[in-house]
Amino acid sequence: MSDIIAIQGRAKCGKTTTLKLLIEKIIKKYAVPEEKQAWKIKRTDFMVTLEIEISGKALRIGITTYGDPNSKLQEHIQTFLSEKCELIYCACRTSGMTVDWVNSFAISHTVRFVQKLIGTNYDVLNQKQADELLVLGKI
Repeated sequence: MSDIIAIQGRAKCGKTTTLKLLIEKIIKKYAVPEEKQAWKIKRTDFMVTLEIEISGKALRIGITTYGDPNSKLQEHIQTFLSEKCELIYCACRTSGMTVDWVNSFAISHTVRFVQKLIGTNYDVLNQKQADELLVLGKI
């Protein structure tokens, strides 16, 4: 069973930026070599699979920023599951089809929604939230 953590927010509120910061933090903290990073990028959105080691045990993490309606969010989550990712981070809106897509995996996986922090100092809030996502994922 995989854990799926979805960062929720309206369009252009910093979800993608926060997930990019999360990836940078994971790569730095666990010194993830390039051969343990699988990137797929399209314009400003991306999906990546990272493999890290915690206490001698391998952990596969999938992260996607495709969270807009009519995006490939549902397909990306399914790809991560087929790639045996135990932890998945994604972006989604506050309601509608993207939330429904994430919730559709709750039957057989743990799904948690985190509201995107909003405020005037985006840089600080995005960094803070990326750190919180690390803690929430227990990595």
